[in-house]
Amino acid sequence: MLCGAMPALILPLIEAAAHWPARGALIGLDLGTKTIGVAVSDPDRRLATGVETVERTAFKADAARLIKLAGERSICGFVLGLPINMDGSEGPRAQSTRAFARNFSKLTELPIGFWDERLSTRRWSAN
Repeated sequence: MLCGAMPALILPLIEAAAHWPARGALIGLDLGTKTIGVAVSDPDRRLATGVETVERTAFKADAARLIKLAGERSICGFVLGLPINMDGSEGPRAQSTRAFARNFSKLTELPIGFWDERLSTRRWSAN
């Protein structure tokens, strides 16, 4: 980020969308303790495709890789999965995601939206 530039906005997804242009690819991040899953949407935001799994090392190195990917793909914003508990409370993983977003926002001006991950994973049974 340029010296003196404003940090990125960090908002719930519906509010972040108002700060993105009508068209333009987004990067989706799934923050794990050991890796960061990275997916990129098409410019119309109808489909996202996994592009890379970043092995986590140190925050600055991880953030630099994500910012490089954003630049290579002309991204207009980031979406971070926010692991909220089913009762709406936030545990340590959600707090860690929010902390990552706060630190990351200091390195980019691209708006960051949180995606509520509740009910986003379906477990399949072999019945």
